[in-house]
Amino acid sequence: MIYIYCKTLDTHNRIGDLLCRANSVRDKNKNDSWIINEAEDDYWIIETNCNQSPAAIIYRIRNDVVCIEVDDDCAPNVIEPLMEKYGFDNIKWLLAK
Repeated sequence: MIYIYCKTLDTHNRIGDLLCRANSVRDKNKNDSWIINEAEDDYWIIETNCNQSPAAIIYRIRNDVVCIEVDDDCAPNVIEPLMEKYGFDNIKWLLAK
């Protein structure tokens, strides 16, 4: 599990939409989608099919920081779009085994 911290005032849903758009593939040979759903008031879940990973979880830990919990195999698919949108200085991650 990797915990990714993103410094932003954007909503959970907006961050989830960004990640889903960056990782959904639609062509005639392949239809891989990431879908975001609200689980509770402050938690959003992204359903993925990235190497059998069931989901990524997005929640706010501070007014200006969002945490995303994701499987190790999917982490590059989450970190790269976040860095592109918010910049390297606003993204941190922590590996937990």
